[in-house]
Amino acid sequence: MAPVRNQKPVARRDRSRTVPTVRAPVPDRGRAIPGYRFRQLGPKDAPSLLEHRYQMFVDIGNYSHRLLRAHLRWYALWAQRMRRERRFRAWGWEAADGELVASGALWLQEGRPHPFLGPGFQPYILSMYTAPAHRGKGLAAEIVREMLRWSAGRNYGRVILHASPMGRPVYEALGFIDGPEMRFNLFAHGAPSRRRSRRVRGR
Repeated sequence: MAPVRNQKPVARRDRSRTVPTVRAPVPDRGRAIPGYRFRQLGPKDAPSLLEHRYQMFVDIGNYSHRLLRAHLRWYALWAQRMRRERRFRAWGWEAADGELVASGALWLQEGRPHPFLGPGFQPYILSMYTAPAHRGKGLAAEIVREMLRWSAGRNYGRVILHASPMGRPVYEALGFIDGPEMRFNLFAHGAPSRRRSRRVRGR
C-alpha cells in the first residue's frame, strides 16, 4: 500500500503533552489486496461516504428511511465543517471498476482533560462500511490499521469507537478492548418536558 500523505492536523499540539501513555503495538504498513486500490478520500468522495453511512445504519437496523435521510443532511454539513478544521479524514478501497466499496472515517474528537490522555483531541473511528459483495477480504481491517498508524504517528494516546455487533469481531482481532463507558438513553425513558427543563435550568 502506498504511503498516505496527510495535512497537518489542528490538534498537532498534542505532540507537546507530557502525560505518560501506554501504547499497544501499532500495525505495520498495510498490505495490498489484489483487485482493490487503497486511497485517502477527499471532498469529492462525500456522496459515496454518505451512501456508505446510510447503508451502515440500514445494516444495523431500527432506523427508518426518512430518519436516515434527514440525518445525512446534517451529517454532511458537520463533516464539511470538520474537514475545514482538519479534524476529519477518511480512507477507502476501490474495486477494479473504480467503485468505492469500503470506507471509514476518523474524527478528531475534542476531549476533556484526563490524567492518561492529557488535554487536546482523541481520534474517533466512525462510518465504517463494506459493501456486502466485498466483505470477508480484510478491507475494513486495513482501513482501521491505517487509522491506527496515522494516529500513532501523531502521538495520540488511544483511538476509540462504538462498535456494532457486525463490526465487533474486526476490532477485537485488531486489539481493541471494551472500556468502562456507561450510557443512559434519554429517549428510551421519555424526554423531559420543556416546562420542566426550563425550571431546572433556572435553578
